[in-house]
Amino acid sequence: MFEKYEGIINLEQILEEEYNYHFDGDLRKLYETDFVELEGNGVDAAFWITYKGERYLFKPLKDASINIWGELLSEAIAKHLGIPCAEYRACNLGTQKGVITKSIIKDDEIMLLGCEIFQRFINDYKYSENKNILKDANFRELYEIPDNFLELNDYDKKRYIFNYINNLEQAWSIIHELDLLEIEETTIVEHLKKMLIFDLITLQVDRHPNNWAITKAKSYYYPSELFDNATSFGLGYIDMKNRMQQFKNEFMNSKYKKDTTELERIIYAASPNFTLSNDNVYDTNRRKKDNHFKVLNDLLYISDKETYDEVLNMFESITEDTIDTLISELEKTNGITMPSNVYFYVTTLLNYHLEKSRELIYEYGRKYNYGSTLR
Repeated sequence: MFEKYEGIINLEQILEEEYNYHFDGDLRKLYETDFVELEGNGVDAAFWITYKGERYLFKPLKDASINIWGELLSEAIAKHLGIPCAEYRACNLGTQKGVITKSIIKDDEIMLLGCEIFQRFINDYKYSENKNILKDANFRELYEIPDNFLELNDYDKKRYIFNYINNLEQAWSIIHELDLLEIEETTIVEHLKKMLIFDLITLQVDRHPNNWAITKAKSYYYPSELFDNATSFGLGYIDMKNRMQQFKNEFMNSKYKKDTTELERIIYAASPNFTLSNDNVYDTNRRKKDNHFKVLNDLLYISDKETYDEVLNMFESITEDTIDTLISELEKTNGITMPSNVYFYVTTLLNYHLEKSRELIYEYGRKYNYGSTLR
């Protein structure tokens, strides 16, 4: 992607070369051109642009020097794990800084977001004559929908139920209703399983139904690449500088007090959005989900030896040296340097989380006597 450009992608240069357009800093004027397609509203909106026959999305990021690493390092880790992921490069346009990514679908393909899959399933639900299927007791029992969903208004019903069923177990059941070929269904579900493990590794918390998808190419379905990973590694919060300083203080305190309670409160302030099953939702009214360890624990609990080994290998393959190497490669490719406070925050937080996660995985290995996996 943009192989001929080294370092940060200068979008002004692309506009000059591809469209003979001189960007004078006026974003509103740029948005009125016929070669830009807005994705959102306002001057901070993301937008699509075509370059060399390919469509690219430019995403401005707040606190870009910090939050840019969510997308960049997530992509690097995904590819290290052999999981297809959208490509990202650091990109500037005037005073706007962010990332640019190539479209992961071709012109003759259709992307079905998770929310569209869920909506199609609900619209076409064939086991009830009741148009409002949430009133169908059989449906609620089959998909374990809490009765208090009936008390919500129509907007919240749609919003909350999508979040509630946004898990591997329910997604698998619903995708099965799409009448896919067996190999298509198997490939898609295997990808979603790896996506779940990837999110548990990277502390991704924003895998809502608009942030995962499957792709239809003519009559064939296959899993879409991972995308929108900006909230990995504890990034993407409001006032990240203060959060990073607070984390550093608590990390030092935890060593002195030998108490990691407050440190873990910061690390696990948010929970994964895409989980293993709806058992991982503990507050349906507030849509609160279990933390990463509870989801990982539940995954290990139902795993056979093959799945256990897969989880173990993925977690073990991301070491301190691996993270450092990936960051160095990203700095070279993108022509940027990870600030020292960001480096401390991301690497310390991630290494702490991975070590704690591996301890849990090893515990299961010993419990079920999984041979070479004993630690």
